[in-house]
Amino acid sequence: MKIALQQFKPSPWQYILGLLSALAFFGGIVNLVLWYGFNNPDAILYLGFSMCVTAPALVLMCAFLSVKMVVVNTVKKTMHSERRFLFLRLPRAKKPLPEIDYVSAFCQLQVGESARGRGREIETHVYDVNLWHGTHHINITSQYTPEEALRMATKLAEALHCGLLDATDPDNKVWLKEI
Repeated sequence: MKIALQQFKPSPWQYILGLLSALAFFGGIVNLVLWYGFNNPDAILYLGFSMCVTAPALVLMCAFLSVKMVVVNTVKKTMHSERRFLFLRLPRAKKPLPEIDYVSAFCQLQVGESARGRGREIETHVYDVNLWHGTHHINITSQYTPEEALRMATKLAEALHCGLLDATDPDNKVWLKEI
């Protein structure tokens, strides 16, 4: 059974920039085809200007709207990462999956400066899902909510037949499924 998990969830700003880039790309193509056409001799002059808009828009659209996934194959005991954009998949080389002791959903505190730059620090939480083998771990995904991280960790623990540690609350770590 293959389990594909999105590694990092993009922020809303990344989606907005990706959609604006898609709009600029398709707008440039439609403008070139409908307004000038290919039979117009002046279209060659306008083609350079249109490509100056559409080519960077295509690159930004692919960068902001692509998704990095981690695929775990529980039958063959392999894992690999891949980039997905619309119907395209660009996989990396498959690696053997080590013997997993347990899966954990872990709360990680991130400290950053405020957006206005007044020197105040903002604390945010990111919830990681890790596969533990021995004393090492593999970070599978990061989520913004503990419910989503725990849902993905439960899905992985059931598929890999291993234990599940709920560490989304740093002061109260609970074994949900013993090994």
